Amino acid sequence: MSKYTDDEIRNMPKITLKIAGEYLGISPMAVGLGMRNNLLPIGFAVHNEERDRGWSESWSYQIIAERMIAYKY
Repeated sequence: MSKYTDDEIRNMPKITLKIAGEYLGISPMAVGLGMRNNLLPIGFAVHNEERDRGWSESWSYQIIAERMIAYKY
């Protein structure tokens, strides 16, 4: 069973990789890698080359609640 309900996800101002992972039943790292490689169609992963000091610092994520809910079902 998911830690979050669909309505809780819809009402969140920002969905983090951790929240998405808990909702989908996968690790936050898998969410990030899936989004970066266009394998997880729940939002957008943007690479910021100016901040490319470390792998995790160079990516920004925008997870769209309705896309994530639709993907889960």
